[in-house]
Amino acid sequence: MKNTLLLLMLTIILISCGKTDNNPTQKADDGTQTKQDIIEIQLTQFKDKAPKLVGKKIVFTGLVDHTCKHSGKRLFLVDKNSDAHLKVEAGKDIKRFDEKLTGNMVKVVGLVKEKKIDLKYLNDWEKDVMNKIEGNKELHLGTHEKAKGNEDEMDETLNKIKTMKKELKESGKGHLSFYSVECVSYDVLNSDKK
Repeated sequence: MKNTLLLLMLTIILISCGKTDNNPTQKADDGTQTKQDIIEIQLTQFKDKAPKLVGKKIVFTGLVDHTCKHSGKRLFLVDKNSDAHLKVEAGKDIKRFDEKLTGNMVKVVGLVKEKKIDLKYLNDWEKDVMNKIEGNKELHLGTHEKAKGNEDEMDETLNKIKTMKKELKESGKGHLSFYSVECVSYDVLNSDKK
């Protein structure tokens, strides 16, 4: 009897050890399984991997090249050894990114987001810019002064729209995709400032 009880306990232990899950999952509201894993990537990999990572949580490091001074809601990360760069937007729990982050290495945890730009969006954008140009012409009637910087900015925007329309046509798809990361949390690793 003792041997049977010992064998039964040993079997239970072995079975429970065999059910260890290295990829923990959680049931979603609809009953499907969702992974809680955070995918670790290199900043240099983001551009290629982003389409398959939309909606997933990732972690990566990068050098803060710039923080948005006006809203504090965006920062731009670069890789020191390549031309890789990435826009990171503040998530709901981050009030703003401090300008002092510029020049620091940070480790970011965030959700990959996709913004789709289609021809309608580009046409509407172009129409808005053209309306602003026409509005500026009316404002400047009778004067010799023009806001040259504003005109240059609008010309640059129109060129950008033209380029995006060309890319859209060449892509053969109905939209262009632009990827970014919505920051959930970040840690400053060190400072490159001297």
